[in-house]
Amino acid sequence: MDAVFALLGGLAGTALFAQLHETLIPVLYDPTNVGQIILTDLLGNYAAAVAVLGIGFGLCPWGIGKLWGSGGPIVAFEGGRDSETSPGNAENG
Repeated sequence: MDAVFALLGGLAGTALFAQLHETLIPVLYDPTNVGQIILTDLLGNYAAAVAVLGIGFGLCPWGIGKLWGSGGPIVAFEGGRDSETSPGNAENG
């Protein structure tokens, strides 16, 4: 039943935002608009931007693989693998 109220609230909020959108643009959007922020403009060179993106996109999967592949806890409150810490887990049989 809670999902019905959440859905109705989302629909009501969307309808209200649609009606007030033209009023909200100068109040909320325009003061915080800084225009386009482009990596090429920040670095001044297209090749440097491509290199930064390539290194970044290469390091992300490597870092995720290092974290998940270690098998140890990633954050302090994590107790370990789910199959070892959850007695009612289906993997335990």
